[in-house]
Amino acid sequence: MFELCTEVPMDKIKYFKTGNILTVKHELAYEITKIYHNEKGAILGREEFYRVFREKEMPQEVKVFKFVGNEERPNIINLFSESGVIPEVIPSISELKRLISQRAIEDEGGNIITDWHQEMEVGGRFKIGQKKFVEIRK
Repeated sequence: MFELCTEVPMDKIKYFKTGNILTVKHELAYEITKIYHNEKGAILGREEFYRVFREKEMPQEVKVFKFVGNEERPNIINLFSESGVIPEVIPSISELKRLISQRAIEDEGGNIITDWHQEMEVGGRFKIGQKKFVEIRK
């Protein structure tokens, strides 16, 4: 893959083939990103990846939604549906309930949402599953 997708010298590629597969995958991602976004962009992308998926922090840039409801403390279903997270990120209310029952939604404090009746503050960031992040504002 390195030979076809990157400009890495062959001696370095041979060294990668003897190494840890995860390290090789990260290096391949870095090299491809460097081609399309320059070296600075590749470094920033690598740092963001490590920060979000290794250190379990929220990403710096997330999709922002505006809450248009009039409730002060809506439950999670109303919060997500009246801000547009449903259907743009989560396709349906039943899918949201399934994610909640599987403990797959957490707020920016790391608190897992376990009850869809739970009242929420309007505003904040949420992690949905492993790779989706949203911010809801008033």
